[in-house]
Amino acid sequence: MSKRLRTVWNNIRDVVSIWGAGTVLFVVGLIVALQFVGPPPPDRIVMVTGAEGGAYRLYGERFAASLAEVGIEVEFRTTAGAVENLALLENDDTVDVGFVQGGLAESNPTEGVVALGSLYYEPLWVFVDASAGIGSLGDLADKRLAVGSVGSGTRAVVMQLLSLSGIGSEAAQFLDTEPGDLVAGFESGDIDVAFLVGAPDSEYVSQLVHARSVRLLSLERADAYVRYSPYFSKITLPQGVLDLGNDLPPADTTTLAVTAMLAAKEDLHPALNDLLLIWAQEVFGQHSLLADAGQFPTERYADLPLSSEARRFYKYGPPLLMRYLPFWAATLVDRLW
Repeated sequence: MSKRLRTVWNNIRDVVSIWGAGTVLFVVGLIVALQFVGPPPPDRIVMVTGAEGGAYRLYGERFAASLAEVGIEVEFRTTAGAVENLALLENDDTVDVGFVQGGLAESNPTEGVVALGSLYYEPLWVFVDASAGIGSLGDLADKRLAVGSVGSGTRAVVMQLLSLSGIGSEAAQFLDTEPGDLVAGFESGDIDVAFLVGAPDSEYVSQLVHARSVRLLSLERADAYVRYSPYFSKITLPQGVLDLGNDLPPADTTTLAVTAMLAAKEDLHPALNDLLLIWAQEVFGQHSLLADAGQFPTERYADLPLSSEARRFYKYGPPLLMRYLPFWAATLVDRLW
């Protein structure tokens, strides 16, 4: 073999040796890393929503459809509402994520639960018997008030509002009628006023808006109530915004709103935090009846501490890997890193 060929051969052997050693070191390093890498995201989570037909369940099913695309199954737990949801997130180890009404955690201190953000406005709907002559909350004395079931976010908000208005349990009759029975209660004459807190596309809100014997009450002192609570927002429902064809409501209507929060266990897998936030931005970040595009999701109005993933999301946007890689690949690379 000539000197030149020997030199070429030696160079090739050196390159192969270097790359071979590097490959071996990489494989060994990968094997070692896999011994310490965090666990993958779970393939099943439990979500607490409200009653069947409510907005929480509606949006929960949309979250489930999104998670199903990446192989994650969602089990729903039907509850009385936001108060029970918050308690289950804190105390039930089997529950992972759920919907909570903004402002509840302030009066119900909670540990081990974090917020992923506020998703949308939940108006307070005050429906009154159209023939009862009720013009304001000050006219509710001696009336039969459906204030929401025990454990619901509606009841928590309404009791605060009535307290501010000087309407106690001795001044009116409080009923815990289920949302699905409200229309029948008005028609039978058993209810004078019904309160609901929920999105405009809630089945129960739609039923009452279209009920002939029921009228939506405008809150003339909304500005005053907002000064009492940082979790109340004043909103105006323009005439016809709920049903243009039937001109509902028949006039501009002022009311209060809280926000719906997405909350989770503090130890929920980080990749699920990111995935839920990305989906929430796609759905709730659009223009809607009550908000402008880009207004939600937001870190505002949250009375639970934000998760670290949520803080990063609102500062920098979605994780870089999840913008360009499939979910399983992005989580694998992130865990290895």
